[in-house]
Amino acid sequence: MAICKKLSAHKKLVKPRAEIDWNPTIDYSKCNGCQICVHFCPKNVYAVTDQKPVVKSPTSCVLLCSRCMQKCPNKAIRFPDKADYVQYISYR
Repeated sequence: MAICKKLSAHKKLVKPRAEIDWNPTIDYSKCNGCQICVHFCPKNVYAVTDQKPVVKSPTSCVLLCSRCMQKCPNKAIRFPDKADYVQYISYR
């Protein structure tokens, strides 16, 4: 974890975050409404509507973070392929 924090401190986006289409999508056919993603995400990417999570703030999602996907018990959360997005990060 200390290594992640150290790298994170040196991370710089090469274009504005609002222009980078990195955010989760929810497959509602798999989502059971447990809201683990809502409570787990420290960036408040999710909100709850009709007792289901929704992506309310997609650009608040940290580029290349997909930890909420790993927490989802039903594998209802998906992200784009990370390989397509590493180009937007520079390490100082």
